[in-house]
Amino acid sequence: MTTAIEVSRLRYAYDAQDGGETHIVFDGLDLSVRQGSFVAILGHNGCGKSTLAKHFNAVLLPSGGSVHVYGMDTKDEEQLLAIRQHVGMVFQNPDNQIVSNVVEEDVAFAPENLGVPSEEIRRRVDDALRAVGMYEYRTYAPQLLSGGQTVVQSLAVLAASLVLIVGVLHGYFQDQVLEELRQKTVYAARGVEQAGMDYLTGDLPRDSRVTWVAADGTVLFDNWEDPANMASHADRAEIREALLTGKGSSARYSNTLAEKTLYYALRLSDGSVLRMSDTQDAVWLLVLEAVQPVAFVLLAALALALWLSGRVARQLVAPINAMDLEDPEGEPPYEELAPLLGRIRSQNRQIQHQMLDLQRRQEEFGAITENMSEGILVIDRETRVL
Repeated sequence: MTTAIEVSRLRYAYDAQDGGETHIVFDGLDLSVRQGSFVAILGHNGCGKSTLAKHFNAVLLPSGGSVHVYGMDTKDEEQLLAIRQHVGMVFQNPDNQIVSNVVEEDVAFAPENLGVPSEEIRRRVDDALRAVGMYEYRTYAPQLLSGGQTVVQSLAVLAASLVLIVGVLHGYFQDQVLEELRQKTVYAARGVEQAGMDYLTGDLPRDSRVTWVAADGTVLFDNWEDPANMASHADRAEIREALLTGKGSSARYSNTLAEKTLYYALRLSDGSVLRMSDTQDAVWLLVLEAVQPVAFVLLAALALALWLSGRVARQLVAPINAMDLEDPEGEPPYEELAPLLGRIRSQNRQIQHQMLDLQRRQEEFGAITENMSEGILVIDRETRVL
């Protein structure tokens, strides 16, 4: 399996600050990451996880040793763009991964750097923003978004990046399926060279389609269809290429199978061509198998985050709910609530003074009316009895 990232005797240290000592993070670190593998780096805060990740895409450069990405040295400035087309980085804080003054331009940043065509970028950006409910904010400046909208924008960037990742995985696994087809075709070609039609009419596995084509394009054998009902294959790209160069491959939509199919063909010693094919479904199944662990981890992280946020919120709110707003004396549960509680105490004192003043006036009015020998009638300016 191809080595994607190779770390050899990596050394890195943070420079001393304010006369302190130099902090050595790595000293002789070796690491190898294979293409298509899933690798998790675990460790406590400050152990160097992010520092190591930043070495993978040349955000940081080694003080000693080397880091190679698909054979490219991260210290080679001319390879910087190519390296970052293979290795990206998602930062923990959403604000740290906003690089543009416009939301849609920020979402388009990653595919632009990977050389995706402009029309495809436009489609992916619109789809990603619609998926997270941010399409109407596409022309806004990121700093004008709320905290939640900023997170959603980062999710849109992540969604666009995942599309790119799936595309890269699809390309990788398509190459892998083609290589498997090549090996199967070489093996089957040897059998046909030795035993001819007897080999093909034997107990061949039906997981891949096998077609034997004469030099003039006539189909001699097919393990899925009746050759008599099949048209000439002389115009098929992989057949023409095999007749010219000895081998050929292609990927196209098959009307016979009603789906996209990958083909590999070899020219035999008698001038005929043996071809094997496999459907694109095989590629997508491999992609889904690769993406499933990532999706599971994301869902588990989301569920854990929701549970933790609910628990923390309840713990934060509990002291507030326990406060007696009628008598908010004593120290507040949180320093930030001190101005609010001070205002409530001030209003409570003001209300108490007003109640005492009303009670005093009521007592005065009662004393006056109790000692009067005649009745009293209160009317307004229009002589209405109050």
